[in-house]
Amino acid sequence: MTTGGWIVMTMSVGGVVTLFLWCLWKVITSPRETDHLHGAAGLETPDTKEASPEHPPNSSIRGVHQS
Repeated sequence: MTTGGWIVMTMSVGGVVTLFLWCLWKVITSPRETDHLHGAAGLETPDTKEASPEHPPNSSIRGVHQS
C-alpha cells in the first residue's frame, strides 16, 4: 500500500474510533434523566380504535382485498 493509502486509512480508522469513544463517553457520563423517557403506553394509533362508519377497518393491510 502506498504512503497516501496508509495516511487515509489511519485517519479514517482514527476518526471512527474517536467518534465511538466520544459517544461511549457521553452515554456513560450523562446524568440519569428518567423523567424525559416516554413510552408507547399513552399513544393512541388509528388501528387501536374500534371500527366505526367513519373509520372502517382496512383489510387491505392484512392482504385481504374486499370485492
